[in-house]
Amino acid sequence: MLRTLLLAFVLSVVAGCTSTSPMPPPMDLQINGVVLPWPRGLVPCKDETPIVSAEKSIAVSFRADYLACFTSNEMASVQRSSRTISIPSEYAVAVSIVGGPYDRETLDAFLSRVREQWKNFDPLGQGHADYIARLNTLITDLNSQVVPIESIKPVLVSIDCIDDHSYVVVSIREYAMTVDGEQVKFIKANAVGMVLQGTRLVRLDINREFRTPSDVEDVSNQMVAWSRAVGNAASKPMRR
Repeated sequence: MLRTLLLAFVLSVVAGCTSTSPMPPPMDLQINGVVLPWPRGLVPCKDETPIVSAEKSIAVSFRADYLACFTSNEMASVQRSSRTISIPSEYAVAVSIVGGPYDRETLDAFLSRVREQWKNFDPLGQGHADYIARLNTLITDLNSQVVPIESIKPVLVSIDCIDDHSYVVVSIREYAMTVDGEQVKFIKANAVGMVLQGTRLVRLDINREFRTPSDVEDVSNQMVAWSRAVGNAASKPMRR
């Protein structure tokens, strides 16, 4: 619900959150004691953009401290009856779970809760051909105007342990919201990574506009790489 409210808030603002100025080569950030590598292909959001303030509020609901927001320079078009507006096609957020110190037992407990939350959802991929066919069906349904808003629900793709200090949950989430009195519907490939960095627990989130089946695999691979980088960053020198 909070994520839906955030997306509605972002859609209500025409200005994007990407930086148009040249960016320096990516370097690890130090934020609240966490060493944070950048997610591949994304750049930091500007501090003054609405998505940052909204994500800071959402972090509180997770009992977490907001660390950083990243976004793509590529924009996606959202069609409305009166006009077409543009939003970033992908963005990512990192937060640090408050409390601790955390350990592998804590991570396993989080994973158990996640599996319980998804227990009534069958994983999407049972065979490659069927998997692609089902993804294409989701895309077709999204573009059909006869799909009722009430039918929208999350679709589980996978829950995987990446290594001994991280796991990743990949899903497809359809969103429906009212913007300026008008209903807007679109779909996102979503990946969430939970990572132990030393004794800190970091939650990573990547959302990408879902247009082709490859978007799901790309987001999954991107999250796996980011999770591993964050998990391995504890021994690196910290830089602001």
